[in-house]
Amino acid sequence: EMISCILSHYSNGKMEGTNNKIKLMKRRGYGYRNIQRFALRFRLETANILS
Repeated sequence: EMISCILSHYSNGKMEGTNNKIKLMKRRGYGYRNIQRFALRFRLETANILS
């Protein structure tokens, strides 16, 4: 695994960053009244990451 990690040029950095943003949003947004508002907030905050 170590050698394949070094030789490979692929990275999961974008996905890890997105996961971190979701976790932070969940902590900040504790108490959202409905899931649609949370989904909208997620789309707004991750628009530049996912594209």
